[in-house]
Amino acid sequence: MTAAHLQSQERRGLVGGRVEIGSGSDEGRSRVTVTTEYSSWQGLFDAAGALIGERFFEPASTDVAASTGWSGRH
Repeated sequence: MTAAHLQSQERRGLVGGRVEIGSGSDEGRSRVTVTTEYSSWQGLFDAAGALIGERFFEPASTDVAASTGWSGRH
Protein backbone atom coordinates (compact mmCIF):
# COMPACT_ATOMS: atom_id res chain seq x y z
CA MET A 1 0.00 0.00 0.00
CA THR A 2 1.35 3.41 -0.87
CA ALA A 3 1.54 6.25 1.65
CA ALA A 4 -0.95 8.26 -0.44
CA HIS A 5 -3.48 5.41 -0.40
CA LEU A 6 -3.06 4.98 3.37
CA GLN A 7 -3.60 8.72 3.90
CA SER A 8 -6.71 8.62 1.73
CA GLN A 9 -8.12 5.74 3.77
CA GLU A 10 -7.25 7.54 6.99
CA ARG A 11 -9.19 10.66 5.89
CA ARG A 12 -12.22 8.44 5.24
CA GLY A 13 -11.99 6.85 8.70
CA LEU A 14 -10.90 3.44 7.39
CA VAL A 15 -7.60 3.24 9.27
CA GLY A 16 -7.18 2.41 12.94
CA GLY A 17 -4.10 2.76 15.06
CA ARG A 18 -2.93 1.81 18.52
CA VAL A 19 0.24 2.48 20.52
CA GLU A 20 1.08 0.32 23.51
CA ILE A 21 3.81 0.95 26.08
CA GLY A 22 5.62 -2.13 27.35
CA SER A 23 5.68 -3.17 30.97
CA GLY A 24 7.42 -5.92 32.90
CA SER A 25 9.83 -7.76 30.61
CA ASP A 26 8.84 -5.38 27.76
CA GLU A 27 9.70 -2.23 29.76
CA GLY A 28 11.22 0.42 27.48
CA ARG A 29 9.59 -0.93 24.33
CA SER A 30 6.57 0.29 22.40
CA ARG A 31 4.32 -1.46 19.93
CA VAL A 32 2.49 0.40 17.16
CA THR A 33 -0.34 -1.30 15.28
CA VAL A 34 -1.96 0.17 12.15
CA THR A 35 -5.04 -1.60 10.80
CA THR A 36 -6.95 -1.15 7.56
CA GLU A 37 -9.93 -3.09 6.29
CA TYR A 38 -7.78 -5.78 4.64
CA SER A 39 -4.34 -5.68 6.24
CA SER A 40 -2.44 -4.65 9.35
CA TRP A 41 1.11 -3.74 10.25
CA GLN A 42 2.70 -3.94 13.65
CA GLY A 43 6.08 -2.54 14.64
CA LEU A 44 8.03 -3.09 17.84
CA PHE A 45 10.30 -0.20 18.88
CA ASP A 46 13.08 0.00 21.47
CA ALA A 47 13.47 2.81 24.03
CA ALA A 48 15.44 4.93 21.53
CA GLY A 49 12.65 4.67 18.95
CA ALA A 50 14.42 2.24 16.62
CA LEU A 51 12.29 -0.38 14.87
CA ILE A 52 13.41 -3.78 16.21
CA GLY A 53 10.70 -5.98 14.73
CA GLU A 54 7.68 -5.87 12.48
CA ARG A 55 4.99 -8.06 11.03
CA PHE A 56 2.05 -7.91 8.66
CA PHE A 57 -1.21 -9.78 9.29
CA GLU A 58 -4.87 -9.92 8.40
CA PRO A 59 -6.83 -7.88 10.98
CA ALA A 60 -9.51 -10.46 11.77
CA SER A 61 -7.14 -13.43 11.73
CA THR A 62 -5.88 -13.19 15.30
CA ASP A 63 -6.01 -11.47 18.65
CA VAL A 64 -2.68 -9.67 18.37
CA ALA A 65 -1.99 -9.24 22.08
CA ALA A 66 -2.80 -12.86 22.88
CA SER A 67 -0.78 -14.28 20.01
CA THR A 68 2.41 -12.34 20.80
CA GLY A 69 2.40 -12.70 24.58
CA TRP A 70 2.90 -8.93 24.84
CA SER A 71 2.66 -7.51 28.34
CA GLY A 72 2.00 -3.92 27.23
CA ARG A 73 -0.57 -1.49 28.53
CA HIS A 74 -2.64 1.04 26.55
